[in-house]
Amino acid sequence: MTQSFGETLIFAMLWVSLNKPEQVMKTSIYAVLLSGFCILLLNLFAIAVFGEGIYLRSIFPLYILIRQINIGNFITNLDALGVLYFCITSFFKFSIYLYAVARGFQQLLFLKSYRMIIWPAALCILFIGMTMASSQKEHIEVGMNIYPRFQILLLLALPAILLLVTCARKVLTKRS
Repeated sequence: MTQSFGETLIFAMLWVSLNKPEQVMKTSIYAVLLSGFCILLLNLFAIAVFGEGIYLRSIFPLYILIRQINIGNFITNLDALGVLYFCITSFFKFSIYLYAVARGFQQLLFLKSYRMIIWPAALCILFIGMTMASSQKEHIEVGMNIYPRFQILLLLALPAILLLVTCARKVLTKRS
C-alpha cells in the first residue's frame, strides 16, 4: 500500500504563513493523533461489522458501514450523509491544495497576488483529474504501480533539495 503524503508537503508549505509558527509542531501532533484515532475507530467499527474479508475488499468501508445503519426501522438510508461527508471533505481538500498551488506559483513567479493563478490552476487540476484515470480501478492501479516510483523523488529528494536551498539562502543572507 502507498499513501500520497501530499498533505504533508502542502501543510509544510502553508506553515510559513502562520501568525504563530511556534505552535505548528504542537498543533500538528494533536491533529495527527486525533485524525489517526478517528480513522482507527471507524476502521475498527467496519471490521467489527463486516469482518476482515469484506473490509479488505471494500474501497469505501465507511460508506458501506453508513448504509448498514438501521435504528428501529425509522432512521435508515443514511447514504446521503455519507456522500455529503465525502463531498465536503473533498471540497476542503481541493480548496487547500488549490490555495497551496496558487501560493507556490505566486512565490515562484514573484507575483503580488496569488488570485490570478486560481482559475488557470483550477482548470489544470480539472484537466489532469479528468484524464489521469478513466475508472476507480485504473486510479487505484496508478496509485499502486506508478506512484511508488515517484515517491522517493517527492518525499525524500525534493524536501532535501529544498532544505539545501533554504540553508544556502540563510548562509548567503548572513554574509551580506
